[in-house]
Amino acid sequence: MSWITVLGNVKSGWTDYAANHSNVSGLSMQQAYEIVLDSVVPVRFKVGQMITSSGSLVGAGLGMAFAIPKEKRAKYSSIYFSGLAACLLTGVTEPIEFIFMFSAPLLYVLHAVLTGIAFGISDFIPMRIHAFGGIETLVKYLFVFGPTSITGIGIKGILWIQGLWLLLVTIAFGGIYFVVFYFFTKKTKPAIPGFTNDELITNIEEKQEVKEKTIKTDKTVKAIIDLLGGLDNLENIDACMTRLRVKVKDKTKVENKFKELTGAVGVLNKGSSLQIVYDPKADIYKGEILELLERNKNAKTK
Repeated sequence: MSWITVLGNVKSGWTDYAANHSNVSGLSMQQAYEIVLDSVVPVRFKVGQMITSSGSLVGAGLGMAFAIPKEKRAKYSSIYFSGLAACLLTGVTEPIEFIFMFSAPLLYVLHAVLTGIAFGISDFIPMRIHAFGGIETLVKYLFVFGPTSITGIGIKGILWIQGLWLLLVTIAFGGIYFVVFYFFTKKTKPAIPGFTNDELITNIEEKQEVKEKTIKTDKTVKAIIDLLGGLDNLENIDACMTRLRVKVKDKTKVENKFKELTGAVGVLNKGSSLQIVYDPKADIYKGEILELLERNKNAKTK
């Protein structure tokens, strides 16, 4: 429950609400306001996620992108910039985290430690802005200031100060992440886009004779199906915001080259199921594959 919800619920008698929580009578409006905010613990800790998505992982994406050798940067940088844009605007962190989560464990450990620090700081610095992603943060920060009946006692000013603290801390963590991820990516050269060996290109890509730097949707879909063992090997297919979720009949027919050949950010294996991270393109690929499955089914019934 956010501070906006709490203050909205007690708008007509919120000083009584604060007095009941503190067992103190005769509170000033300012004291009551602080007590109400202090009573809502989840609001403070939500800020840690906002720092991570809007600052930390944006810095991580930039750090990894600029660590790529210059001759490869133009080819692979779009993966990082689209991922950090998703983090910044929507609060969805998988597009960046899945780049290094499985292939660069050192970076993931550093990310875990720094994220813990970000959540801890949110309890020491007054930052009670509650949102999910940059777009929602801006909307709430610019247009929502709590109940109108208390705007005359400096509440708006207090929220602006807390918002500025959030902005400063977010920028600081973005800078820290940029330095950390740039240095360790340069130093360790993990198996992330831009650092993979050219020898990993297989016959599937050669047969497609891909001449463009960015593989078109139809060719990408064909490569995905080939790597999954063909249409007849697909039992079920679905997608969420960033992942293509596939269940196959025979796992031995699957060739795990999704990163190298189709631009996948990451792959999760769970028994006969796979979750392949493609950012927002996942739903597009799902639709194309379902259409091909339907055509294949109709062809067999004729």
